[in-house]
Order: sequence, then structure tokens, then C-alpha cells
Amino acid sequence: MNSLAIDTATTAMGLALKSDAGMHALVLQVGLKHSEKLMPAVRNLLREAGLPIQDLDLIVCSTGPGSFTGIRIGLATAKGLVAGIRPSGERPSAERQCRLIGVSTLDGLAYRYRRFPGTVVAVNPSLRKKHYAAFYRAGALAGEYLTSTLSDLCSALSSHRPVLITGAAACDLYELMADKDKAAAGELIVDASGESCNPVGLLACGEANLGEPETEPVPLYLRKSDAEITFFGE
Repeated sequence: MNSLAIDTATTAMGLALKSDAGMHALVLQVGLKHSEKLMPAVRNLLREAGLPIQDLDLIVCSTGPGSFTGIRIGLATAKGLVAGIRPSGERPSAERQCRLIGVSTLDGLAYRYRRFPGTVVAVNPSLRKKHYAAFYRAGALAGEYLTSTLSDLCSALSSHRPVLITGAAACDLYELMADKDKAAAGELIVDASGESCNPVGLLACGEANLGEPETEPVPLYLRKSDAEITFFGE
């Protein structure tokens, strides 16, 4: 199976491509320039793998949470790519149904730690001192996707040990937890990479969901838009 993952939910842009040639992946800090950088990066990745875009069988796209504009750019691009893939002359059309699956950025971050014998927390910055977060146990989401302060996350995790923290705000949450409970600091593990997305993990999550009923991916919005906050308050 030839699979492509796209993550544009944060200030980073993550891409992963799996084909017979192996895995190709990249994460670039692009700020607010996803619309400029995404398609050239996709073309370069396909070229590097020697894979025509028409041979993609699966596209996995992040649904967020994160930048509203970034999420929409990623989803619109992914939907456009899927719509544009048509059967090649060498393969029956039944084999050329490229599928689109949406996966949370937080799921992709936590995926590599799915065998951790405790609670995995994926946490990324949001706005106004809030953070997006999700808890995982044995590789499965435990509860709901959250928007919360670090202090509230710290309190919610007080009964969870051991804990592994990943994401762009992992070090901040780790330091707060270790400071509040020095005795339990030895049971806290931090992924200090500071990565806000993991496109390889996103791709693996999408492939794991292939057996689920097909649904159209929609953005995962956990907060009001800036316009709503301006006019109506939080």
C-alpha cells in the first residue's frame, strides 16, 4: 500500500510517505505558510520516492486540534488530492480507490509510545495560556481531547503514574509536575524533542483505522475561533 500523511495543524508541517521504496518523512517549521509550502513539499516527497501521485492508495490527514486555518489547508489539500486521483491504464479502477482518513495530531504524537506501561500525555500549546492535550493508555485514547491549562492538566495527572509526556509543551508540563510532586519525579518521563507533530505516527494511526467505516474527516475544534472570542467572549 502506498500511503501519504499530511499534518498542518501546528506551526510545523509534517509529511510522511510509505511505499515499496520505504518510508520518507519530514517535519518543517513553516509558521503560517502552510499554503505556500505544502504542495511543493508533497511533490518533492513523491519525486524522492519515485512514486506517481496516481499510485497513492491512502491519504491520512490531521484533523487537529490546532490552527483553524492550518487544519483547513491540510484537509482541503488532502480532499483535492483524493478527488484528483483517477485509475491508471495499467490497473483496474476498483484497485484505484484512494481513501482519505482523518486522525488527530495528538494521536500521531502518542503513537510511538503505545507500548508504554502507564499514561501517555500528548500536549501542544493553544492560545491564551491554554493547551491541547489527550491521555492514552495501552495505545488507546483514554477520555476526550482537551483544552486546558497546564496547572489543570497537572492536577488531572496527579493519580497517574508512570507518565510519559510528549508534544511541543511536554517540557513545560514535565517541569510543573516534577516541581509539584518531587517524590514522584522519577516516574515522569519527558520526550524533550519539542515536536508538535509526528507524521509517521499519524500515518500508522490512519492505516490502523482502515477497517473502520469510511467517513469524511472534519476539523477537530476544541475552542472558539478568534472572531467568536472577540465578539462573544470565551
